[in-house]
Amino acid sequence: MKRAIAAALALAGCSKPLHCTAEVTDGSGMYRATARASSGEDDKALRRRTVLLACAALCKGRDDGGPACPARCSVDADAGKVGARVQCAR
Repeated sequence: MKRAIAAALALAGCSKPLHCTAEVTDGSGMYRATARASSGEDDKALRRRTVLLACAALCKGRDDGGPACPARCSVDADAGKVGARVQCAR
């Protein structure tokens, strides 16, 4: 019965919004960020944005930070140069 109700709500567009948590790890520690999907944002874009936010947290404490640091970190995470893990749920 609960599954039927959940399925009916999902079909009606009443599902919970997607949210993701990212962890970025480098030699200096682990940095986390959480983001909730905005309207019209797809899952892949939300994952990228969450990693970018975690990278911004990593860059905040660095002397070599600067405005391009989060973007570089995000690219490094995609390439596997920086450890990154993203978990998403509804």
